[in-house]
Amino acid sequence: VDVERVLRTRMESAPHDLDAGMRRVGVLLGLEKNDLAMELALRLSEHAPNDLRVRLAMAAAVAIGGSPQEGLTMLESVVGSTDTRFAPVWYAIGSRLLGQSKNAAVFLERAISLDPQMYEAWLALAAAYLEAGIVDKAEPALHKVISLKPSCTSAWVGLAILVLNQGRRVEAIRLLEAATQADDQSEILRFYGRLHLIGGTLSEALQSLHKSIQLNPGNTRAHLTYAEALFIGGRIGEATDEVVATVNYVMADDADALRRVFRAVLKAAPQNCSSFLNPVLETFHHHQKAVIAKRALTLATLSFLKEWESAVGDESDSLIMVLEDIATRYPD
Repeated sequence: VDVERVLRTRMESAPHDLDAGMRRVGVLLGLEKNDLAMELALRLSEHAPNDLRVRLAMAAAVAIGGSPQEGLTMLESVVGSTDTRFAPVWYAIGSRLLGQSKNAAVFLERAISLDPQMYEAWLALAAAYLEAGIVDKAEPALHKVISLKPSCTSAWVGLAILVLNQGRRVEAIRLLEAATQADDQSEILRFYGRLHLIGGTLSEALQSLHKSIQLNPGNTRAHLTYAEALFIGGRIGEATDEVVATVNYVMADDADALRRVFRAVLKAAPQNCSSFLNPVLETFHHHQKAVIAKRALTLATLSFLKEWESAVGDESDSLIMVLEDIATRYPD
């Protein structure tokens, strides 16, 4: 946002500054202000219709702004389909289309055809295949990422998740055991611990999660998964302290992880729900600006309360009042 403001100010005094204009188009697309990016690209193209950078920016703005096929046609007209120098352009547009369009794979496949060694494009392509439900193509794409970049943690974890979702838990464990070159061993150990937790091997889960936290004390998800394991193991007090400390000091923002912790509380010690949730919810009042953490906690807590009410009756009224108070003060 600050960069965009600086570039906008610069262009007010020099409206035909192509360098600033190109950078601002990219920043606007990154901020998902696609209409403004398109408008600026059009202005620049009127001033310099034959400038390669301007034509590339225009194609990107069209593709990302809502017309991927038209953007693809424009890009091909500018750079052709075989110029290897422009593989990063195809990748950049394709990666920005993830989550927005099934056309992401088309751009990413083109990037890879131009530069088969671009591991980032393979990783994004795997994500595009998963979004489209094409699992049989996503798995080899992730293997390709690992062969090109053995340190890519997200590829190891993504592949383990994919394998796990197909019911191949033992294979997922073996994958993570082989991920010795991954650059984030804390995250590898966290997911390794979760796999053991799913399989019911609690001691291995606790050991792995403890190591994960030692390697990276700021790994919020590791703290919450560790708390979940503690609850399942009946170590209620330690688990409660872990969750409160995590939310209070690390600022947990993972609603799904919090939901799992709350389910573990409900399963392991429903009679302790109030004593657990009250100190957790108290943390809301100590972080006036922590909107993400508040939202995650609220979502997780509301989900938990629905299960709790059906399990233990209407004892959650006081907690609902706390949440209503939070919603009043933080309506967004």
